Amino acid sequence: MSDKRKSFLIVGMLICACTGFGYAWSVFQIPLIRKFGWSTAEVSLTFTLNIMTTALVPGLVGKMQNYIKMRQVILIGGLIFGISVIGSGYVQTLGQLYLAGGIGTGLGIGILYPSITAHSVKIFPESRGVAAGLLAASYGSGAIIWAPVAVRITEKYGVLTAYKVLGIIFLIVICLLSRLITDSPQSSNEEKSIVDTIPLTSQVEDKTWKEMLKSPKYYVIAGIFAIGSTSGLMIMGHAAPIVQETLQVSASTAAIVVGLIAIANTSGRLFWGWLSDRIGRYATIGILFAIVAFSMVIMALVSQFYLFVTMIVAIGLCYGGFAALMAPLTADTFGIKYLSENYGFMYLAYGIGGLLGPRLAAIARDLNNGAYTWAFLIAALLSLIGIMLTLLSSRKRNPRSNLNQRPDKFCS
Repeated sequence: MSDKRKSFLIVGMLICACTGFGYAWSVFQIPLIRKFGWSTAEVSLTFTLNIMTTALVPGLVGKMQNYIKMRQVILIGGLIFGISVIGSGYVQTLGQLYLAGGIGTGLGIGILYPSITAHSVKIFPESRGVAAGLLAASYGSGAIIWAPVAVRITEKYGVLTAYKVLGIIFLIVICLLSRLITDSPQSSNEEKSIVDTIPLTSQVEDKTWKEMLKSPKYYVIAGIFAIGSTSGLMIMGHAAPIVQETLQVSASTAAIVVGLIAIANTSGRLFWGWLSDRIGRYATIGILFAIVAFSMVIMALVSQFYLFVTMIVAIGLCYGGFAALMAPLTADTFGIKYLSENYGFMYLAYGIGGLLGPRLAAIARDLNNGAYTWAFLIAALLSLIGIMLTLLSSRKRNPRSNLNQRPDKFCS
């Protein structure tokens, strides 16, 4: 591995760890409600806006990367992200919170994380799953790193001060890290030689985003990731109340379980990315859907503490896998030349999951007298649909067209 590729990956992981701050949202929610007297529904809309903005931005940013150097893209994203988090510390109205904490922060994340991930997949053609997995793991670690920091600052100085302090940290760190990035490592002789060693039988035709959107396979793959993120974000968005209300445990116990889910989410991004480089993307995705379907059914049927916790942590592990595999599978299917743009459009599936998952859980709970059973069963059914979509997409692939020269296990 060249020094340029290695340094970019390290810098990218540090930046992604900062942008993973968005996963720590839940620790800000109750303090904001108590300080301003807003309702849960009003405040939680901030997280929805954040996810939707994060999902909508990458397609436009991918086009921008064709004209602006990566270090400048990261600098712009870092400025927007840091200033938006700082601005969240000055809010006095819901509109200001939505603008700074929801849209502004989401815009910064949408510029930084997908851009870094797509670029890394381009420059690591021989290990796309591992590269994407490392970055996704760093991104997923945000809740583990920043949630306890935010809680400590909030307890001593208040929630608005926590936003200001963290925003200043993010602004300084990301902007400084962007200066460490040199010209695209993709242009070096080493990376070109790596791509040249990939047999023609394992390479795919590079498609522009317009050509990709005309392909039925795009909608099948987007459906796969939309279903995967729907189930995952259903749990990520409601983990604490699900555990408390289903198992009848204290808030502190639920917080421990939420921490376990966050750790599983982070480690899953690395593990499943690594596994997909060895057994194939579709085989890995099929395993993920099978585990999620089984876990959801068990959670709907039992309330035994250790078994229930094992299942909900398993779902967090699988959600990390879906997040890690999106960029590599997009590259495998539509090529790497236009990956920055194509990944941006594929990332829309994450936004769909962010919109449907938490909402589905809330509606199912209200209709079922406060129980999440229906939500679990619906998610299990969706996972079975996901398995069918995975089989459909994999069987249409040329079984020789795997970057690692391994036929996909689901291909006929």
